Amino acid sequence: MGNCLAYFLSDQHDHDDTSPLGAISQSSSSSGNNSASTAENSSRTSRDDRRLNRTTASSSYVNELYVNATERDTSAELQLAGINDAKRARVLGLLEQIPADIYNEGGKGDIECAICMVEFEDGDRIRYLPCLHSYHVSCIDDWLLRSFTCPSCLEPVDSAILSSFTTQSDVNLASLSCSPATHGSKESA
Repeated sequence: MGNCLAYFLSDQHDHDDTSPLGAISQSSSSSGNNSASTAENSSRTSRDDRRLNRTTASSSYVNELYVNATERDTSAELQLAGINDAKRARVLGLLEQIPADIYNEGGKGDIECAICMVEFEDGDRIRYLPCLHSYHVSCIDDWLLRSFTCPSCLEPVDSAILSSFTTQSDVNLASLSCSPATHGSKESA
């Protein structure tokens, strides 16, 4: 198989010197063609200068794109910071409703964390979600900060917490709402 780079890089193949080493040493030892080699060297130098300018221009353009993209990312992050702080506070509040437990070998539930794929060992801190899947506390807390669904069954954890709360306490979901608009006006006309 031959070298096909010259075909794909046809713009750059005229910069490559593919002549045998013997021919190069003979042409450099002959003094009769000094003017031809000088013209060839100046032509090669001007081509190299153009290539360097093109590379520098494209490099500065890429750098400018990178700077603009990172500036946009940081401004978007600043805009989302308030939203993310509120979401983080909500998630941390809901995590308080899901108690952490200590893994005991032979106990109920899974034998490995589906997030990190490491088997539970005696004494590991684990958290059981309302769907009864279990995970390392650090793994599931990090997961739930990004997506508030169970990684195994994709059940929304917040709605499962709410439904388990209402079934355990015999509280009607309608009574949990705190907005008078959901019940209509209680004032009689």
